[in-house]
Amino acid sequence: MTMKVMKRSSLLAASTLCAQLLLSSAVSAQLQGGVQAQGQFPQQQFPQQQFPQQQFPQQQVSRERTSLEIGALYGVSAAYGVGMGIWLSTEVGIKDPALFLIPPAILGVAGPVGVYFFDRTGPHRGVPAAIATGTLIGADEGLGI
Repeated sequence: MTMKVMKRSSLLAASTLCAQLLLSSAVSAQLQGGVQAQGQFPQQQFPQQQFPQQQFPQQQVSRERTSLEIGALYGVSAAYGVGMGIWLSTEVGIKDPALFLIPPAILGVAGPVGVYFFDRTGPHRGVPAAIATGTLIGADEGLGI
């Protein structure tokens, strides 16, 4: 049994010695510069090029609302008015189809009229889009209840 232990320990010592020799030769080759140490490929120094800083012109961002924003608000307000009119007609319990369509028609026109007067105040950029988005989200939440 001691003979096996001695063989194993000598085998372990030999493999450890080989690993150390391999690692030390790889480290010394890296320290010497690898291929450059053999003289085949001399390393060339290239100067760093300085590129000029590009100047971008400052663009003036308009603070006025866009026509797309106000158009979306007009559409959302008309749809919201019609939806509120239908809800009101249903809550009141109107059975006659001609009378049932009066509140949606009035509120469907009143919404865009309100947006027209709101637009006369000169809303800043993003405000009509925020109002339209909030109205749509609120209407969706109301339908979900």
